[in-house]
Amino acid sequence: MYKTTSDVSQNSPGDWDRILKDANAYIVNSANDRYINYDTSQGIDGPITELNSPWVLNPSWPDRVEFIDDKEPRPGINGKDYAALSVLNAAFVYLVSGGDHNDIGNHKGKDYAAAVKKELLWYANNEWLDFSNTKRWIPSSNGGFNDRNPGFFIACWLNSMLNAYDYTRSSSVYSQSDRQTIDTWLYNGMVFYHSLMYSVMKSPFISYDQGDYSNVSTGGWNDHLRGKAWDGSEYSSYGLNEFFANRSTVNWRFAARTALFLKDHNQYGNKAKEIIHDAHRWFKDWVIYGTFEDGTHIDFHRSNTTDPQRGLQYSTIAIGAMVDIADAYERVMNTDPSFESLYAWEITSGTAEYQKYFPAETQGRPWRESIEFSGTKSFKTVINTLLKYFDGSFGSIRAWDQYPIDGHSYPSDDTFVKIVESDRWIALANTYYKDMNWKSIYTRTKSGTFPYVSNPTKAGSYDINMGAWGSHPGTLFMFGQMEGEVWPYAAEIPLSDLIEAEDNFQVLDNTGDFGDVGQVGHTASLLSNKKGVKIFDRGDAFRLPFAIDQKGLYRLNLRARVGDAAGIESYLPNGYVLKLDDSSIVWDTVNDISASDNSFGETYWGTLQIKEIELESGSHYLDIESYRNWGIVDYLKIEPVIITPANLIFEAEEVYEVVSDTGNNAYPSISETSELLNNKKGLIRFVIKKFV
Repeated sequence: MYKTTSDVSQNSPGDWDRILKDANAYIVNSANDRYINYDTSQGIDGPITELNSPWVLNPSWPDRVEFIDDKEPRPGINGKDYAALSVLNAAFVYLVSGGDHNDIGNHKGKDYAAAVKKELLWYANNEWLDFSNTKRWIPSSNGGFNDRNPGFFIACWLNSMLNAYDYTRSSSVYSQSDRQTIDTWLYNGMVFYHSLMYSVMKSPFISYDQGDYSNVSTGGWNDHLRGKAWDGSEYSSYGLNEFFANRSTVNWRFAARTALFLKDHNQYGNKAKEIIHDAHRWFKDWVIYGTFEDGTHIDFHRSNTTDPQRGLQYSTIAIGAMVDIADAYERVMNTDPSFESLYAWEITSGTAEYQKYFPAETQGRPWRESIEFSGTKSFKTVINTLLKYFDGSFGSIRAWDQYPIDGHSYPSDDTFVKIVESDRWIALANTYYKDMNWKSIYTRTKSGTFPYVSNPTKAGSYDINMGAWGSHPGTLFMFGQMEGEVWPYAAEIPLSDLIEAEDNFQVLDNTGDFGDVGQVGHTASLLSNKKGVKIFDRGDAFRLPFAIDQKGLYRLNLRARVGDAAGIESYLPNGYVLKLDDSSIVWDTVNDISASDNSFGETYWGTLQIKEIELESGSHYLDIESYRNWGIVDYLKIEPVIITPANLIFEAEEVYEVVSDTGNNAYPSISETSELLNNKKGLIRFVIKKFV
């Protein structure tokens, strides 16, 4: 899928055609989009020019362009392309080819790898791009470019080069010396960006080294109001929140992913592991301080009435980069003793961890008001909220002037950001989460979503189909509709007679008025494992996958809330709507209604039983949708239905088991000679001790 334009749906991207065309042009001229426009104005031992450089008299756009913007490694600078994305595309073609000697078109895989090596060595041996030169690349917030231009675009370019090297490193075109040269170059870049960004974090949090978030300087930038998230919003961004904007995010992305790449390196592994630890911590910092109460990212303040979608675009860039961090960490670290999934991590208000981030010392600070929350928050919360802007969930409530924040509404052709289509970047995260609602949004099959358009706004001049600022050769070609299909997140369909809802559910729809679809419980004694899945809003829905090992008749038993204070069976018959493998089904009976349980207010549990249904062997799924508020599902139990005939006839020759053989007459054997035997067969034996 997503090989050719519109092969999946109207205007769906043709990623592979684009990638292959670019890679083939690159083989002819590997320098066709080489990053050569870097700043040299202050000499090899002078700091790189950035927004705060004193020789840039007016750092405002467009006057800054010739000093800074023209020195960035990205497409579309003065009509030229300095992004080096052809290196990434050629490397990916090598990866897909399967090795040095396999053909793709008129080229061998080795041809693509050789061109990639040539470019990477050109950069690694370039003194202007030597990140160990601390006079040029100042690794501190005191004199460094922090998260400002052009630094974060350089980090994006480096992230693309890291991928290109990762895709091709196994090729025989690289000598051991080549690998050491490139490893060292990437290592120096990683150390520089980590040192710079870790130093930056000590600006808002003076005691950051000690893991202390209580010592935050008052006044100045931290408390400076940056703007509202939308017209009339209760959420406002402040200077402190800006430390978690898209710019810092992509800097940390490069440092984190390079550290994950080098963690087992015999020379650089120890430093890489230190940086992995710091990046893991910063990811959590970002979720806490970089998103508002409901998970909306703080870059939403970038919009205004003349450019209503700009904040949405910048927020997706930040979130897309965080997906890149979380996914690389999950894949590389999942067997490490220190592993703690960033995808699965969540924080609950009132806990000791929550108090660490929101200590009494910062109570009442303006930057804190919009980010404090009740309940539970996680990276999944952030993504779930983001996608609500794309499926119309917020309607016109969140808007600039009369233009809803939906990725498509804008006042005039002068708008900088018109059509935001970066919801597709969530496809990578959904290989882990497997949320069918999210899938329906990024594939534009859900009601309320806009169809793909042929000319969405580019993201920072990058093609929208290449992830957050050049992070993937083709996001949908690589990850789109791959839920349950790919390592290491292939679906684990339970082959069991009892499917615990909270361990196996996949969200299909989440209306969110009374809380997100998710696990509930921990103290509910009448729930199996004291946990279940909440579908508290009418329209909430989730899926329970299961598997059958052999074809036959089965009885399905769904344990769920069937009553409340309004009556023992107040949820029946219309409280839940069920579909089995996309076909509507209804239960036959309700069994085993419990006594009153006060875990969720007055509650009665019961078993909705579908008596007999024929199932093929293999995978199946039951979809449960709530048609009444405050629904809860406990588990699905699957029982085979055994049909016992009225008259049983056991053929001795087919079912016998030898218990003993005295040997006096004959070994038990089968006779096929008598017309008077049923099936003309029987068991030759004087005494039959046992039938099986």
